[in-house]
Amino acid sequence: MLIEREALAPRLANSAAPTLWVASRHDAGWPWYTACLCSAASLPRGRFEVLGTEHISVVDAPAQDTELVGGLMAKLASAAR
Repeated sequence: MLIEREALAPRLANSAAPTLWVASRHDAGWPWYTACLCSAASLPRGRFEVLGTEHISVVDAPAQDTELVGGLMAKLASAAR
């Protein structure tokens, strides 16, 4: 269960780090869409992805999660060259 706490995204708004937000489409226990979309949109290099999973996407769809993270890392490596 999540407790109320300060939103992290506003504190990261000036971050230049690429940030990947992954949400589970069928997670009934958390208002994922609005929270993740707003957080990703508030970051200069934020990216938002939705997987058709239940609650924990790395358990429900590890290959999809790995592909998203791998794609981000490949893009960063390519940009660094």
